[in-house]
Amino acid sequence: MGRTNFSSAAGSYLKPWIFPLIAAITYAVFTPVLGGEFLNWDDRDNFLLNEHYRGLGWAQIQWMVSTTHAGLYMPLTWLTFGLNFAVSGMNPFAYHLTSLLLHALNAAVFYVVAKRLLTAALRGSPGADEPPTARAIVPAASVAALLFALHPQRVEPVAWITDRGTLLSGLFYLLAVLAYLRAALGATAAIFARSHWAPLTGLVDYGVGARAALAAYSFWFYPLSFVWPLGLSPLYELPASVDLIQWRFLGPLLGVGVVTASAVLLRHRFPAGLATWVHSVAAVAPVSGVLHSGIQLAADRYAYLAGFGFALLAGACLLWIVRQRSRGRVRTWVVVATGIVATFAIVALGANTWLQGQVWQNSEALWRWAIEQDGNCALCHGALGYAILYSAQVNDVALLEADDHLRRAIALRPTMPMSYFGLGMLRLRQGRYREAETSLQTFVKLEPARREGYDRLALVYLAQNRPDEALALLGRSGDIPRPVTAWQDSRGAFAAAVALLGNDVETLQYLGQALIGQGRAEDAIVPLRRAAMIVPRVPGPRFWLARAYEAAGDAERARQERAVLQELTSAPRKGPR
Repeated sequence: MGRTNFSSAAGSYLKPWIFPLIAAITYAVFTPVLGGEFLNWDDRDNFLLNEHYRGLGWAQIQWMVSTTHAGLYMPLTWLTFGLNFAVSGMNPFAYHLTSLLLHALNAAVFYVVAKRLLTAALRGSPGADEPPTARAIVPAASVAALLFALHPQRVEPVAWITDRGTLLSGLFYLLAVLAYLRAALGATAAIFARSHWAPLTGLVDYGVGARAALAAYSFWFYPLSFVWPLGLSPLYELPASVDLIQWRFLGPLLGVGVVTASAVLLRHRFPAGLATWVHSVAAVAPVSGVLHSGIQLAADRYAYLAGFGFALLAGACLLWIVRQRSRGRVRTWVVVATGIVATFAIVALGANTWLQGQVWQNSEALWRWAIEQDGNCALCHGALGYAILYSAQVNDVALLEADDHLRRAIALRPTMPMSYFGLGMLRLRQGRYREAETSLQTFVKLEPARREGYDRLALVYLAQNRPDEALALLGRSGDIPRPVTAWQDSRGAFAAAVALLGNDVETLQYLGQALIGQGRAEDAIVPLRRAAMIVPRVPGPRFWLARAYEAAGDAERARQERAVLQELTSAPRKGPR
């Protein structure tokens, strides 16, 4: 049977319902992520405090196609976020739904890619046109697609709203492969979905040996996590020192050397192994230690493209075993056992992914999980302390826990700015203003270019009824000096200082909380009402505004705000607190 007959035989077994079925299974396994909130892991800066992307007007589109917000150029990704806002505002459910649908689509498209690659690989080989082998193409491609789609490594890019660019670039990557398989050229849109190339400013921080260690760790980490996906975390923190002779890095370096040498030596007998390894290294290289930047040693989201190759190799192995059976080289029970193992692996991965998706429900759950995986992660402790502090329902016991985590973060990394920022806000909340001022001044020294340090330090002055000092500080914070006006009375200066805080919802809410704790409920109403107007569907400001009205003796307005809060919190999907 020739090439045409083989294609016909294979095509007769291609079930059209496999494509939507794989997408549906993927969607079902990832449904826990739909209940997630905006997280304090870049979502705050990208969405809650960023008004530029909100909508699809000319001003928003101009910003999307020109910005390198957070160091990334990704206009297509920003366009999808703008569409989300235009349709559903700040409801996180819609953002999560879009990401999940993209991943489900990727799973189905990868099935088509895997099917065509496996078909092409078998063409012309002895026994390839035998019915058992041809029939096995669809299940082999399905196994590859499900191993990729349901793997716990996929949870981070699906559950983390900020990382939608990974899903979009994955889609364009797959479409480019399909175009290539059809002898077409092009498909460069993936680079506009997300830039994986990190800024080069960090190159001077590490020598050649350290960069070799970081690169080897990256090349080893992702294949190992694919095979053994336990202990996955939202953050694998970069250690304070990186040395090639440390076993943490020497072991992966030796492992990479052994795998590379083996793949090269066996390239004639097992060419798929070398192809998969080269694909993995190429996919990971832009975010490996070669061009390392940032605080992470590795990240699950970086495994998205590399995961295609490993999953396809697994599907190819299944097809190879079926082919060996059709040629009488293995017994039937081997094929059956392989099918059982593949099914068990898919079910186990899906169950793990379902549980992992629940970890990303909110910031507290996320960072508690991260600390369980690495108790010495300074940023994880700091982020958890910050998440607890920002919770709308925080109490004295929770504040003590937040204090423990923030001080632990500072002890682990004394030069990490955000821990001082969080501790300063905690001290402000506790009414310990001198300590709050000290912590925030430390943050400003470590991060002199960041406006929020000056803004939060101004809160300390406002909480102490020192509005003139707060006004002066706010007037010189930020990239562009803001005008400072002299006021006849402290009430006018206070109102002016609040106005200079702009649309920083988090800062406005913190100020309101601190003023309520001080017994200045009427003053607290000013920033809290402003915050509630900026983000009307976010429960946090509403909760504290109701508290402020209640403390000020305005029972009717307190009742109205609690009614709105009840409506928000009883909705199927909540916004961030």
